[in-house]
Amino acid sequence: KHHGTQLVNLIAEARNLPRTSWPTDKPVPTPLNPNQEALVDLLMCSLRILAEENQVSPAVLASRNVLEQLIAGERKLELLQGWRRKLAGEQLLEVIAGHLMPQLIEGRLRLTEVHT
Repeated sequence: KHHGTQLVNLIAEARNLPRTSWPTDKPVPTPLNPNQEALVDLLMCSLRILAEENQVSPAVLASRNVLEQLIAGERKLELLQGWRRKLAGEQLLEVIAGHLMPQLIEGRLRLTEVHT
């Protein structure tokens, strides 16, 4: 009963605040198109290669959701900060730019430079 009264009082206080101070809803992300989904798959493959090379789990570097955000243009991601950027972020941006691509070399997948 004590918490109920406190909750009612908090709601009353919140109603008196100006609307501009109310929290806003996060925008719903636009679904990726089939080409973007394929690019996320390519980034997942690239991420696995980088994780293996650095002897870490791919999940430690980034999730599929983070890669989807990267494709959607988000740049304020942990993947693009600090040690994650050095281990994987920079290379994944190069994959997006078309400068690096997974390639099978002597039975192992590697990220290699694209020569045009």
